Formats: sequence, C-alpha cells, structure tokens
Amino acid sequence: MKQRLGKGFPFLYRLRVQEKNHSFYETSNKWYRGNEVWRQQVSKLDDSIIDEELVNVNHAEVNYMKSNGTQENE
Repeated sequence: MKQRLGKGFPFLYRLRVQEKNHSFYETSNKWYRGNEVWRQQVSKLDDSIIDEELVNVNHAEVNYMKSNGTQENE
C-alpha cells in the first residue's frame, strides 16, 4: 500500500526566507538598493540547509534618504 503525505506526517524540514547580497549603490546620480531573496529548506534535525532557491533579485531606486542618512526634501 502506497502512503501519502498528509495530516500527521512530521515534515523533516522547515522553510526560511533569506536576504543576501544587500547593497546601496549610485548610478547616474541616483541611489539604488539591491538584494537577492532566497527560499531555503532547513533540516529540523541539525539546522543544516538542505536546498535553496533564488526567488527574486531586487533593484529599486531609493527616494527617501541620501547616502549620509539625512532626509532629502525636494
């Protein structure tokens, strides 16, 4: 008899979302924020990463701060 995964089956991993390669950078006198978003399968037994997958790469213009951390009012 073939068993199916269902209620009561103890999953051996959990999912985690991880940000990597975060940076602020300037191009053509505009500031941008970039990062990568990764989905990881993490073992419940020893907290090791079983698998990971790149979900998204972000590049967004930053309009709310200058590089020195002060508010910019235009």
